[in-house]
Amino acid sequence: MTETRLQVQHIQAISFDFDDTLWPIEPVIHRAERVLKQWFEAHAPAVLERYDDAGLHAVRQRVGEANPELMHDMTALRIKMIRVLLDSVGEPPERATEAFEVFYEARNTVTCYEDVATGLARLAARYRLIGLTNGNGRPAPTGGLEHLEHTVYAREVGCAKPDPRIFAHTADYLQLPPAAILHVGDHPDADVLGARAAGFQATWLNRGQGAWPITAQAPVAVGCLNELADQLDA
Repeated sequence: MTETRLQVQHIQAISFDFDDTLWPIEPVIHRAERVLKQWFEAHAPAVLERYDDAGLHAVRQRVGEANPELMHDMTALRIKMIRVLLDSVGEPPERATEAFEVFYEARNTVTCYEDVATGLARLAARYRLIGLTNGNGRPAPTGGLEHLEHTVYAREVGCAKPDPRIFAHTADYLQLPPAAILHVGDHPDADVLGARAAGFQATWLNRGQGAWPITAQAPVAVGCLNELADQLDA
């Protein structure tokens, strides 16, 4: 399938997805959930006496299914899940915020992919850079992340990618027409198709070098940010 070509001459800014684009999210969430379990062990041990890992996962899934209006707000969903767990064993659900803060500190401790520092530095020399995420991570602005001038969070906008409103909000912030913005992300639907539908240009960050998984026209794909910088410099 022929790739959609970038109109490089029109690009003035680049927006980036976060999780699995700038850093791997699975080890981050696993670590944050271990820290949360340690909090339960110290402050509400009855939770872990009642729920094993499968049980905790089932509660998390059930809370998500019961609250589709919060799917753009990972913070609210996580706090609600913790409240359900505490309440189910007779612990004060108001302590959920305290538990979440412990989880969130670990959630914000990320290790960027090796190419991020150099790739973002190269791109920042030519373009405005901005984060655009459905997640709630707010890591320290180091390791290349200092080149992002701003981040648009789904929970603050009130909708998540691929909803065109979050892309429109990003364009409004940048005060640029959508076609002047390139969005880069790992998710074919939320990032690539969502960006296209909103009038953005799009690049699929395909770190695993897999085949384009859906029937829509394949986008330009890169394996890392340095490859993206090379393509835009060509």
